[in-house]
Amino acid sequence: MHTNFESQVFYKEEVDLSFADKDKDLLIIDRAVLPFIKDKIKNWKSVYEVDGGEYLKDWKNATDQIQLLCQMWGLSAHRNSRVIVCGGGSVGDFGGFFASILKRGLPLVHVPSTWLAAIDSAHGGKTALNVGGIKNQVGTFYPAQQVYIFKNLLLHQAPERAVDGFGECLKMILLNGPGAMESADNTQVTTLDEFLWFHLKGVVQKKYDIVFSDPYETKGARKILNLGHTLGHVFETSTHKSHGLCVLQGLIFSLSWSVEKGFLDQEQFHKILSLIKSKNIAIWQDSKDHVVLSEYDLKKLLLADKKSLGSNELDFVFVKNEGQAFCEKVAVDDLVSEARRQGWVK
Repeated sequence: MHTNFESQVFYKEEVDLSFADKDKDLLIIDRAVLPFIKDKIKNWKSVYEVDGGEYLKDWKNATDQIQLLCQMWGLSAHRNSRVIVCGGGSVGDFGGFFASILKRGLPLVHVPSTWLAAIDSAHGGKTALNVGGIKNQVGTFYPAQQVYIFKNLLLHQAPERAVDGFGECLKMILLNGPGAMESADNTQVTTLDEFLWFHLKGVVQKKYDIVFSDPYETKGARKILNLGHTLGHVFETSTHKSHGLCVLQGLIFSLSWSVEKGFLDQEQFHKILSLIKSKNIAIWQDSKDHVVLSEYDLKKLLLADKKSLGSNELDFVFVKNEGQAFCEKVAVDDLVSEARRQGWVK
């Protein structure tokens, strides 16, 4: 079992699976990725195909899948057999959870196929399944030994997957200290894919720096990685839109509240909004059809989230200025009032 939370990360231009043992290792792969790399795995002994998405992470479905995996491969697996997971965040969560519990933990390797997974979920050692429609209620801390990031696999995605990755990328840029936003503004690239690849190593390293300082979330340092996620998870559950897009909208909510509370100046806020709009990414607040929740539904979703501290408070991440995010306990009623001010509550 791997206990070092700073996984080895390899960045390569072309897909190369020569690191794997095709006779001994298990490959869990998203069917959407399969056509792109099928020629590279045609002689593999154990390949398990899944459909990515939140249904894969549903507790009832996931346990059925785990039973099938145990029947297909688990009985023949050895302690040094590796679970290699190729897919986006949901596939990584499912495959990582399986690796963490089979034989009390087998070596795990991530091959992220989406920008969101390459930037965020493949790193940091957290796995999670959903229970009762609520995200990430059951999971483990289980870091991958290695993460292999292949540029041509990421560029193979549909354009909207780059939009998904941008939310998490921007979050990490904001956490990356003074000058990071200025650097992002001045990035001389023409496409969103190129922007993400240009910043990938920096934002991934920043995540490991934060994770390594608080691997099991016992000291509070890792909480700042939840920037944008408190409302982001609410939007994701209520709209069924992508995680990355919802995190981006949740990030904007956090920044706007930071301005309202006097932590962040208006000029800095508009600078960040300008960067988002320069990438031709729609901001829901500018749209007439963005989700509007009832107060009851918002409170229910907030209190079900793992960041809830009880019936009246939860942790919320604010931003003072570049690289100065901090976590503060807030009353649920105060958050609801702010959501109403920003137009998210009826």
